Amino acid sequence: MFADPPLSVLAYHSNHDALNQNVIDTVVHEIGTDTVVTACNERDSQFGANAIGAGHEHGLLEPAGFELKQAAEGSVLETHPHYRTAIGVLGVSLPLLLIVSSLVQKQALQGSISAYYFTSARDWFVGILWVIGVFLFFYRYRPRKPELARSQKESIRSGAADSWLGKAAGLSAVVVALFPTTPPPASSAQPPTIGMVHGIAAAILFICLAFFPLLLFSQSRQRGRVYRRYGVTMIVLLLLVAAYAFAPDSLRETIAPWRPVLILESLLIIIFGVSWFDRGLELAATARAEGGDDFEKQVLARAS
Repeated sequence: MFADPPLSVLAYHSNHDALNQNVIDTVVHEIGTDTVVTACNERDSQFGANAIGAGHEHGLLEPAGFELKQAAEGSVLETHPHYRTAIGVLGVSLPLLLIVSSLVQKQALQGSISAYYFTSARDWFVGILWVIGVFLFFYRYRPRKPELARSQKESIRSGAADSWLGKAAGLSAVVVALFPTTPPPASSAQPPTIGMVHGIAAAILFICLAFFPLLLFSQSRQRGRVYRRYGVTMIVLLLLVAAYAFAPDSLRETIAPWRPVLILESLLIIIFGVSWFDRGLELAATARAEGGDDFEKQVLARAS
């Protein structure tokens, strides 16, 4: 698809001092991470490891080559805003699929999202949790303009907080999928420790999911208030789940037929999905608005 990337991309003559971030992201996306890193390494070996292209005498721009390689090695997800949209779609789909499966198969609604592990919808429950967990674990975000962040904390301005919070949420999602909740009376018994691990992991997962819009997405100058509302709503829903869990037995038995935990967890997960979907669309729109200049078109034309 692209002919000789080392010469067509890295050996690009220009009066610009360096490629802007949009061009870097576009080149990495179109050519592929492995190809870009390999190309940069080949030029390093040819002209010296400390200077990609060894300067203008070889027709290469050192800043451009360095930024291009850095972007390629950084993360697949950070240059693909639509991956956030995909996480959002999965989040919204999970409770809807589980509830619809009960209605289609004329089964009783379960008391919680986790209880669907013991139904015919178990594969959907486990599969979607695994996909979300893997996405979150490898999620990285490097702000293009960290100076615009509302917070002065370096971990937030650099994107490090996104990475660590994603790892915590991703691992928790996988643990939730691997360790089922306490089974209903009609199911086979399992050690109580398994249900305890599930509950702890689920609590950590929900807290992490709420912190994304509450603390990180809210750094947006355009939609910060919207993301904070998402996060606060998720925290309130999580507190209501905890209040039900520690409520007197008589109260829980009275409202149990209304499936309060299922409703609260479904709302929480849907809001999580909507917040990621919203954030993905915002970043994609920002990338489109900042891209498309003549310089980008020239680089891509030379890379074809």
